[in-house]
Amino acid sequence: MTFNWFVLGTSVAIGVSSGLVGREIMRRSVTGGLLATALIGLVGTVSGMFAILFVDELDLFGQAHLWYLVVTVSIPLTAVLLLLGWRTLSPAIRLLLMVPLLAAPTGIYATHVEPFRIEVDRVELQTEVGIGLRVGVFSDMQSIEVGDYENRAIDLLLAQEPDIILIPGDFVQLPRDEFDRRFEEFHEAMRRLGEGAPLVVAVNGNTDTAVRLRLLAMRTSVVVLDNEMLETVVSEHRVRIAGISLAEREDSIKPMLDEFFQSAEQEPVRIVLAHQPDEIARFTEADDIDLLVTGHTHGGQIAIPGFGPLITLSTVPRRVGAGGLHELDGHMVYVSTGVGRERDRAPQVRFGVRPSVGLIDFVSPGG
Repeated sequence: MTFNWFVLGTSVAIGVSSGLVGREIMRRSVTGGLLATALIGLVGTVSGMFAILFVDELDLFGQAHLWYLVVTVSIPLTAVLLLLGWRTLSPAIRLLLMVPLLAAPTGIYATHVEPFRIEVDRVELQTEVGIGLRVGVFSDMQSIEVGDYENRAIDLLLAQEPDIILIPGDFVQLPRDEFDRRFEEFHEAMRRLGEGAPLVVAVNGNTDTAVRLRLLAMRTSVVVLDNEMLETVVSEHRVRIAGISLAEREDSIKPMLDEFFQSAEQEPVRIVLAHQPDEIARFTEADDIDLLVTGHTHGGQIAIPGFGPLITLSTVPRRVGAGGLHELDGHMVYVSTGVGRERDRAPQVRFGVRPSVGLIDFVSPGG
């Protein structure tokens, strides 16, 4: 039995047991039935966690997955059983029990609709250099396959005709045997991106490595940077890109950045490409950076209106981790909400944070 089915089964069991026990007790006392339902649900959830821990390690993402299913499956199922099993409830209690039912369609939307509503996140960067340059961002595909959705995301970015495409890591999330088996489809995705712009540059993230990316980039025009810098001319603009690997090796990063910041007769557009926005901490306001491009946060994947993302797994302010173009510590930082979503044991959801491909147009100040 897979982890996902095990967690779903645990959640359904919690819902059924809570509802049945609560219904029987509610025949004698409505208040007692509701309290028993809550208690059985809580005990069942904690017991479910320990059961999964016994079967296999339950990490932070696994715990989030179980709680997500409790909210969107167990609690609505419990409420349905209570409503159907006790028909003489007062209107107030019925209304109270109907509120949790809203979690079920919300869960369906967050699992099966919003994760595939990909959009183009268009922003303008006001700058004195590189005016007219268009940079596309394809971040965090983080996929276990390249299917219709992934190809649609690539098509969407290529249709914007960017001059540069930047890939800030987490392109693939597969164990070794699956990576070998699905190599060709991911290689084809990389090839298509490589043909989509005069310059395409990638760095690795949490779920991939520079070695894997270089394997996927073979026989394509995609350049993979592993604490390396490149300088070239794109659309008549001289561009320097520093690619910071997630495996941060300071002995290789420092000399690379020293070269990156060296002055030149024709001052280039300076772009830093990294997986995590936290990399902003290594730069001072005096450092000459035109743009830092990152991914990693997925915009939080779940955001509450008026509050923002619940968690971004980043040390940057929540408003920055939520995605988009921001000024932070004197530098312009673009954080992509990403194409995909967290895989493996995490709840594979998005709510209030649509997936996106980024599009950054360099424009003149005030223009």
